[in-house]
Amino acid sequence: MRIHPVKEELHRLVDELPVHELHAAQRFLEYLRHVGSDPVLQALQNAPEDDELETPEEQAAVQEAREQLARGETLPDADVWQRLGHESTR
Repeated sequence: MRIHPVKEELHRLVDELPVHELHAAQRFLEYLRHVGSDPVLQALQNAPEDDELETPEEQAAVQEAREQLARGETLPDADVWQRLGHESTR
């Protein structure tokens, strides 16, 4: 039984990868394998684009956030997680 030519090429590429890239390649291939079997991911990928205009309240909130960012009034993620009583994800 002959293996599909694309799979042969993929095997060749994996064999030629530097060792330090193997983990990244594995994660990406596992992601590709699961993309088709995850109903939530499929629903998100097939969802229509949100084409509603921003409300004035949403526009004001975005402007306020940009102004806070410009003034340096931000918190690192780790601080937010700590305040919420969780460990940092990093």
